[in-house]
Amino acid sequence: MSGPAPARVCEGCGKPLSRYNSARHCQACASSGRDEGSSPEDSGGQLTVRGLAGLRRKRGLTQELLADRAGVSLGLVQKLEQGARRSARLSTLTALARVLNVPVSVLLGSGQGVMAESADTVTAAQAQGPPDYLPAEVLGRPDFASACTGHDLGAMFTIAVRRGGAGFTASHIARRCEMSIGRVGDYMKGRMRAQSVAIFERVSDGLHIPGVMLGMGSRPWESDDYRWLSPDEFCVEVRRLLAERGMSLRELARRSHYHASHVSNVLNGRKRVTAHMAEDIDKTLGAGGKLAALVPAMAETDCERPGRVGHSVTGDQLQTATEDERISAEKEAEEEMERRNLLRGLAALGIAASPIAEALETVREGFGKVFDYDDRNHVDDWEEAVAEYGYAYHATSPIKLIPDLAADLVAVRSIAYRLTKDDAEYRGWCRVGGALSVLVAKTLYNLDYPRESRQWWRIAQHVADASGDLELSLWARGEHIFQRIYQHHPAQIILRQIEEGKSHACDHICGGLADMSASRAQVLALVGGGKAAEDELRQAERILGQLPSTALNASVMGWGEDRLRYTETWVYSHLGNEIKADAAALRAISLYSAADSRSPTQVKLMQAFARIRSGDISEGIRQAQLVYGELSVDQRTAILDSLARKVLNHVPAQVHSRPDVVAYRELLASSPPLKAIES
Repeated sequence: MSGPAPARVCEGCGKPLSRYNSARHCQACASSGRDEGSSPEDSGGQLTVRGLAGLRRKRGLTQELLADRAGVSLGLVQKLEQGARRSARLSTLTALARVLNVPVSVLLGSGQGVMAESADTVTAAQAQGPPDYLPAEVLGRPDFASACTGHDLGAMFTIAVRRGGAGFTASHIARRCEMSIGRVGDYMKGRMRAQSVAIFERVSDGLHIPGVMLGMGSRPWESDDYRWLSPDEFCVEVRRLLAERGMSLRELARRSHYHASHVSNVLNGRKRVTAHMAEDIDKTLGAGGKLAALVPAMAETDCERPGRVGHSVTGDQLQTATEDERISAEKEAEEEMERRNLLRGLAALGIAASPIAEALETVREGFGKVFDYDDRNHVDDWEEAVAEYGYAYHATSPIKLIPDLAADLVAVRSIAYRLTKDDAEYRGWCRVGGALSVLVAKTLYNLDYPRESRQWWRIAQHVADASGDLELSLWARGEHIFQRIYQHHPAQIILRQIEEGKSHACDHICGGLADMSASRAQVLALVGGGKAAEDELRQAERILGQLPSTALNASVMGWGEDRLRYTETWVYSHLGNEIKADAAALRAISLYSAADSRSPTQVKLMQAFARIRSGDISEGIRQAQLVYGELSVDQRTAILDSLARKVLNHVPAQVHSRPDVVAYRELLASSPPLKAIES
């Protein structure tokens, strides 16, 4: 038997060669160029690279960008350019060639291109995949030029798919032009015809079709000083900063107030980055302006949302885009800006938009369109939601209620934004928006945000008036006046506003009118008008007797007997009539829902106030301390705190040092600020 075959060694360094290496040199020698005497066929699959640095610079790429897009290490690119390594595998070359948009043979020396193209592992044409942009031979075709001149997007896409080369599919076009595959198919089958300038701009930019071919001026990427790969530099830098800061893509999207899917598409080259988005992400990552600087200002021609019209259109046919299209495009861009501002506001309230919820909402909208479902036609559903808020108002902690109200206001605003005052649905959405705004104003005051509440009251009244619903308008006025009593506004001003409200009502019987009559009785009791206050109570009771049964409910938007008895308790406690105050209080408490803990507490605090007014300090302090101390901290509101402090403020100065008074004062002082309470 013959002995084992002698071990093969590298002719360059003398080290043993692997049995799988049929070449005469080891990998290290082949990489360092010490195998220059060997032929390509003997190079173990390695091919010599030439001119990589020049091609990279010509394309405006950095070494980091080239490595990232080709999926190879930065060190490999640096070695190939510096000559520390002169060869690479065919798979590496094809990846580099694809990014540089050149044939593999351009990267190879003489004779190697033939071998590369005949390699069994993969051919250059197969490995390169579709180029990002249309090849020059397609742009030069007479039929393609004719399609461009006629602005026939379907014919353009069809020629691109047929002549663009392997992998240049409808899916590839959709990705490059920021369209759905279905939309591209509709154009190709002639079911749709593009008219908007913005669409042709996106096609020009996505496929690099010169603007002059489409009847437009030169696009930004055609300019010599336009760094067409700067968005890719942006993507690489974003990824580096994310890794450096240990932040996920979803977290970046949440903090920057963008959809996670949109950020992912930008970072993966499927969508373009705008200067505005670059600024937002720059701030989120604390890049100090570095990221924003990577996206040129001229990229602002890539509108923040598809649909913005450019300013360099010259073709006659494209200039037929109507003024309505321009207004619509600008409105969409403005709407997106406002939507992000609203999302920032929600984030400040601790309401982070869930990526899952946002994705499902997008799916829901698309699914609804298939079946002609339009949110604008379903105002009734939202009115039911408002009614549910009315019943939940007294039972729900304000700190838990305000995020839900804010989120629903954002949703309603998105729907109403698409309406005009002439639309049949407009007033219905004003009713919904007006009612939600009143609830927001009331809840903000409960949380001790008087200034913010005042601003919301202005909006609420304006929207309620715009709805044309007199009862909603009067309800908004009545609730605002009721709140002003607790804010200690001058009595004369409140009385004047009540008279204005009653004049606006024109004797229309509704809850808002009863609200204003009850508020007038409270104000008169404050200024000592005992008989006038009692007369106004009887007027409120007469209005209550004429209200329809639908208004007699426990909702904050209703006006039932509980509201009348609450007002009676207030009036008689301020007039110093403890017996009548107790009778009204007991009746009110019996009418409240078991889930409502705030209203009974307010009534009992008024009872305690009546005892203080009648001279029973011990019982008044005992009752106030008991009911205030038992109430959950997150249910304490500005109105309730106002009543609790009123009890303390009316304790005679000479007994302030009594132990029970001191204990009650300490209880009020220990209550955390409403703004600091977290759910």
